[in-house]
Parts: sequence; structure tokens; C-alpha cells
Amino acid sequence: MSSTWIDLSNLKKPLRFNEFSVNFNTDLYNAKPLPSDIQKKLDEKWNELLNDAKQGRILYNESKFRLHSIETRTNDNNNSIQLILNLGLTDYKSFICTQQQSLPDDIRQHIKEDHLSHPLGVGCLLITSDDYIVLIKRSSACIDLPNMYDIPGGHAEPRNLTTYSKENIIEEIISSTIAECVDETNVDRNSLLIDSFFFVIAVVRNQPQYGRPAIEFCLRTSMTSNELQQRYDLQTHIEANETSELKFWPLDKISHLLNSSQTFLSITPACHVALTTYLQLRTKANNEYVQKNNSTNCLTVDEEAMVLRYYELQLKDFCEKFEPPMTKMAIAVCMQYFKRFYLNNSVMDYHPKDIYLICVYLTCKTEELRIPITDFLSNIKNSSNLDQTADILLSYELLLIEKLNFQLVIHTAYRPFEGLIIDLKVRMSFI
Repeated sequence: MSSTWIDLSNLKKPLRFNEFSVNFNTDLYNAKPLPSDIQKKLDEKWNELLNDAKQGRILYNESKFRLHSIETRTNDNNNSIQLILNLGLTDYKSFICTQQQSLPDDIRQHIKEDHLSHPLGVGCLLITSDDYIVLIKRSSACIDLPNMYDIPGGHAEPRNLTTYSKENIIEEIISSTIAECVDETNVDRNSLLIDSFFFVIAVVRNQPQYGRPAIEFCLRTSMTSNELQQRYDLQTHIEANETSELKFWPLDKISHLLNSSQTFLSITPACHVALTTYLQLRTKANNEYVQKNNSTNCLTVDEEAMVLRYYELQLKDFCEKFEPPMTKMAIAVCMQYFKRFYLNNSVMDYHPKDIYLICVYLTCKTEELRIPITDFLSNIKNSSNLDQTADILLSYELLLIEKLNFQLVIHTAYRPFEGLIIDLKVRMSFI
């Protein structure tokens, strides 16, 4: 499927959303008019489609930006790339009639490259905070690719602008991309990480649709997949009638989604090329990072296990010397918190010296060892800055709870044994 698309930009890395520019010129970049007799036949075709739209199909005409060509300029000093879009004007009717519909040969032979509409589409790979890609299922009422899974997308709208300045057009492309995410998924706009994670990943053309262009973005939201699903189910978004459901796909399983033999989902060509490009850029970035950062700077699995074992002993020693004394069950709970945390996290990301103190502090709460933080800090003998340590404890306590998936109840081996002792004491009192 991806071979039907051409990546015009061939970006070496994602571009910040403000690292592209436009040249707007209707004289240079508009489509050439068709012969009047051919245009008349296309008008008749459009009217037929409008009649079908009365039966529930979504179809209407609006002006669009026409992508004539692109340019890329590289700054050799800092290896940065600027992407330039050469734009004119067209409309959706021209696209449907010249590029989306199957036409008889006696009409198609008169339509050359310069006559094609080439409306610039926008698409956005929306990623949730728990690393799921957001897919929308296009409604059966959509005239273009109904009932297929897609990424949020649409078109920048020239009608929203009073003047076609470069700055206004760029702002419209960006704002329309954001609006499509909001209008099609009901994602909270305030949750979109526009300033920190909003990138251009490709400018592509769809060959089966005679080179239909689109600029593909990638954007993250601070919402989880469950939170977004709940908002979508409210059906309060503007374009609720254009989609029938949301599907969330794990970010680390993109390759499965792209392999039709491993999934039952039918995705649009635009979705396929956006995911393919994102996967390629991500793989390339990972490889470059590994090459740039010598592997000797990273711990091996055995070395990481050795570090953890050392701090497990430090943790056990700290708990045994803790004042007021901790019960054996509390010590066991604390050890479990520490071990569970590093099941899914690395010592290279979170220093065990900080984490084991937070585990002890959290255990004091869950095991009802009520102790003020000042008394807790008095147990730390080798800290040069107790105020800083207190800030770390309070700041990262929630992080620890989240990484433990809020599963704070630990059924230690001491619990049934303690129950047995209590039972024996009760029974012995009656003998």
C-alpha cells in the first residue's frame, strides 16, 4: 500500500511545526482551466454526486489551497531544513471531479497535470499520554473512503482568511490541523502539547488519486486513551457525524498495523503512509542516538541488576535501622515497592538512591507508621541537604505511585504467618 504514495519532502528528521514556509501565487500555482466542453461534463458529474449526497452522503464544495510543488533548503551550518510549499487556490469540487472519480477515457485524456486540483490536505498522527495512536473510523456517510480507519485530517480553509499573507496561510495550516484533531476526536484542545510535541513528518502525494497531496503532522496529547474515549463518547464534537468510532493502537506495534496479515483493521492509504513515515523517522532517530552515544555509556542488563542488588541491601539496612522501628511486614512491603518500580523502569532514568527513600516514605503511609517528614529525615544520616531531600520525597511520591499503577496493597509472605500466630494465640487462650 505504501508504494502508492510518494514522499515529496524526504525529511531526514521531523520538523518543528514552525519550520516550514509558503510561497503563495495564484498566477503561478493555480490549476489551468479545462476546455469548456470538458468542464461542462465535469459539472454534470458533480451535480450527480450532489443528488447522491441528499441520501445521507457528506459532500460540499469549498475553496482549498492547491499544492503546486515543494522546495527544501538546508542550512549547512546547523544542518537544519526549511520546507517551502508553493501554493495557489483550488476547490473541493475540482478535486472530486478530476482526481477522485473514475472518468471515461474521452474525458480523462484531456486532463493533464496542470489541470489537476491537488488540494493540500492535512493529517495528524495523534498520540495519547499512554502511548496509543488515535485512529478514527470514517463514517459510512463520507463519500471519500467510508468505513475505513484513518488519522484525523482534513484541509486548510482559505475562506477563514481575509488576506493571503505567508504568516496567515501558515497559521491556517497549523490551526486547521489542530482543529481536525479536536473536531473529529473531541480531544481537549488544552491537552494538546503544541509547543513541545508538534512536528511535520512528511509531505506526500497519493498516486492512485493522481498525486493528491497532504502534509502530515505528529502531535501528542496529555490525555490517556481512556480519557479521550470518554470524551469521544459524549458526541459533543463538531464533526461527530463524520466518524463512527475511535480505535487506539499501541505505539510500539505500528509495524503490526502496517502488515495487513497481522491485523483486521482496514486503514486508509493516507493513514498507512503517515504511520510508515513516522516509524521510519523514529527508527532512524533511535539508531542515530545509539551510534552517537557509545554503548559503553549505558549499563548492560547484568550491570543494572548488580546496581539494583546493591541498593536493595542498602534499603534493607536502612529499614532495619529506622526509628521508630519498622515491622518485618513493612520492610517486606518496602522491598516489593522498590522491586516493582524497576520492573518497568531503569536505574539510568531514576537513581535508586532517591527511589528507595521514597519507597520507605510511602510504606510509612500505607502500613500506618505515622511519622512526620521531619522525623523521617532524621533517619537520613549522610544527606548534605535535607531540605532538598524533602523536596525529592514530596515531588516524586506521586511518580512512584503512578509507576506502581496505584497497586499499593502487598500480600507479603508474613501476612499468612502472622495470621497463623494470631490464630494460635486466640486458640491457646481457651486451653
